[in-house]
Amino acid sequence: MADVVLLAESTDTLSVCDMHTGGKLNQPLRGGVGAVPCRGVARLGHDYVISAYKEKPVLHVWTWSRHAQPALRIPLPGKALALACSPCGTFCLCGIGSSIYIWEVASGRLLSVLSHHFQAVSVLRFTDDGSHFLSGGHDGHVYAWNLSGVLSQCHRGEVPSPFRSWRHHSRPVTDIHCGSAGLHARVFTTSKDGTCQVYELGADVHLCSIIFESSVLAIALDLAEYHMFGAEETGNVIRKIAMYKMTSTGPQKAKADSPDEAEDTKKQAKMVCTGHSGAINCLSMSFNGTILLSASADGTARLWQVNTCECLQVIERSGPLYFACFTPLPPAMLQRQPGMRVKPEHLAPLALFQRQLTTSAATSSSVSALEHCYLRLSGQVQGIPELALQGSKRRDYWKSFLHNCAKVDERNKREAGNTEAIKSNPLVKSLKQQLAELQKVNRRLLKEEAQDALSMLQDHVVK
Repeated sequence: MADVVLLAESTDTLSVCDMHTGGKLNQPLRGGVGAVPCRGVARLGHDYVISAYKEKPVLHVWTWSRHAQPALRIPLPGKALALACSPCGTFCLCGIGSSIYIWEVASGRLLSVLSHHFQAVSVLRFTDDGSHFLSGGHDGHVYAWNLSGVLSQCHRGEVPSPFRSWRHHSRPVTDIHCGSAGLHARVFTTSKDGTCQVYELGADVHLCSIIFESSVLAIALDLAEYHMFGAEETGNVIRKIAMYKMTSTGPQKAKADSPDEAEDTKKQAKMVCTGHSGAINCLSMSFNGTILLSASADGTARLWQVNTCECLQVIERSGPLYFACFTPLPPAMLQRQPGMRVKPEHLAPLALFQRQLTTSAATSSSVSALEHCYLRLSGQVQGIPELALQGSKRRDYWKSFLHNCAKVDERNKREAGNTEAIKSNPLVKSLKQQLAELQKVNRRLLKEEAQDALSMLQDHVVK
């Protein structure tokens, strides 16, 4: 499927453009209410695109088949600076202040509110399999969360805790890139402190720190994680780093009298993408890893050749661009014909989001709460379009899911409790004391026998 460019413009509109010509493929998605945060636009499943706004506590949701006005306006508890949707389109995350809100899209139910950051949440990212998500804040902290663990803990009334916690940045986190392979992915975080930190998500290992010349505003990598691009604030340039050519001693510099000095200078020049005259707000890599997309406050989006850092295409707009990304061509646009309209029943279920969190006790005791849980089937089965489980099937699925989560947690607690019970058993304590006494007696007898043997040897030598 072909890649297209999704742009968020300062004129409160979203547009889909051809990556080769820069032309618009559809009518602009209008109806916005202000500037869009740099990390405040996401694609919601196959049917919707969703955006937040800096000045208004509201989310706007558009369908690919309707462009005049948003299909739904969702009020929020506060202004959202960060937004992310799970790859399957089931969950939506919003960073509102220092808290992370988790909603189920189909029912609009507020599942959890995570308050672990000390300052505002600036970026949210899901892993490619949707099992974990990452959050970065203005406090410089980066947390990794297990989605199923968070939902299970909230269902039991417990306070969720992060799966990983990293605090190597000293200034606000600006962007996060999560590689492929789910739990075994590598995580790249950038900050205004001018560093990029690299972590191993599954092993909880800090792999390395990459130092830039100035604050890093955005980051992008290819699928193989061979090339990394960082947008620097000073100079409005994009610096390219070959990850597998890095050494522990740093980059090798040619001597002043080296005959290859001019050649090295040319190679360094090829490692920088120049051309923007304003701050670079966003970077995105094409799915084949050959083209880099950048959006800037100068009102242009540029396409760069990854190998040569050469500018291939310039997409100009009337105002600053806050967001840009590559996205597969939506099926609604791919199959659209003149006069054809997508029926509402063919779209994924969508509801207004709850603004307050219900108590876990009421949720667990009320069977009707499970009526609002949906399971979205991705893809098509024997030509049948995407459907949502409803009624008793939906309730039975989530009851089984929560029951299995509770069984796993109960088993872990039981094993830990058995260990503690064995240690605190009076009989076990008595046996340990008897064993210690026997060990003392054995040491004393061994010492006496050694002394007797030594005295006999001395007497034999004297005679």
